[in-house]
Amino acid sequence: MRSHSRQLSRPPGGSHAQRGVALIVSLVLLTIMSLIAVNAMRSALLEERMAANFQQIVIAEEVAEETLRAAEEILQQPTLPVFDGTAGNYPIAALGAPALWTTVSWDDAAAVYQYGGFASAPGILALADGAFIIEQVAISVSFEPKNKGQEKKGVGALELNDFFRITARGRANPNSAGVIIEATFRRGETSSERISWRRLR
Repeated sequence: MRSHSRQLSRPPGGSHAQRGVALIVSLVLLTIMSLIAVNAMRSALLEERMAANFQQIVIAEEVAEETLRAAEEILQQPTLPVFDGTAGNYPIAALGAPALWTTVSWDDAAAVYQYGGFASAPGILALADGAFIIEQVAISVSFEPKNKGQEKKGVGALELNDFFRITARGRANPNSAGVIIEATFRRGETSSERISWRRLR
C-alpha cells in the first residue's frame, strides 16, 4: 500500500494579511505614542512659561515695593520737592478727575520719577526698573460734638503737607508687565508713617 502524505493547505495570502494587521497595529501604537509625547512637551512648555511669568510677577512686586519706599524717603527729607506736575510730583487733583496713575505716561522721565536703584543689582534684578509719582492729598475730617448740647463744628481740612499719595510701578524688565501699588503716607513733625496700602494692578 502506498502512503499518501497529506499537506496542510493554507489560505491564500494569509501571511500577507497577518503582516498587514501587524503594520496597522504598529502605526496606531506609534500614533498614540506620538500624541502622548507631543502633549507632554506642550505641558512642559506651558509649565515653564507659567513659572517664568510667576517669577516676573514676584520680581515686579518686590521692585514696586522698593520703589515705594524710595518715594517715602523723599517725603521724610527736611525740604519737600515742588509739587508742580513735573518730575513725578503733582499737586492736588481736581475734583472728579480720573486717577492719575491711569493717565500718566509711566515711561516719560518728565512725568514720573524714574528710580534707578536696580542698575547695580545682581543677576536678573539688574534689568528691573521702577517709577513712582507723588501726589498731594487733601484730607477732610468731620468734627463731631463731644456733648449733645454742642453744635456740630462742621468739616475741617488738615494741612496739605501732611498727607501724600504715592503710586509706584515695578517691572522685572522693560518688556514685562508691571505691578502698580499705591500707599497713603503721612508726614509728621516727629514721625512719619504709611497709613494705607493697596495693589492697583
